[in-house]
Amino acid sequence: MTRAKEQQADDLRRERDTALADLTNEKAALESQVAMLRQMENRYRDQLRRLLNEQLASLDSTAPAD
Repeated sequence: MTRAKEQQADDLRRERDTALADLTNEKAALESQVAMLRQMENRYRDQLRRLLNEQLASLDSTAPAD
């Protein structure tokens, strides 16, 4: 292999390694965001469930007896 081709191959390997490292970092950041969003979703669902249960209990307590 000529020196120029070796240099080109080395450059391509470095570019590939850099791109893979960037993608790995981006993947980690996205996974972190997904985890945060899942936590927010769970808190929201818990709050909504609690509110609906309170409202149902309120309706039950004010419902006229048959």
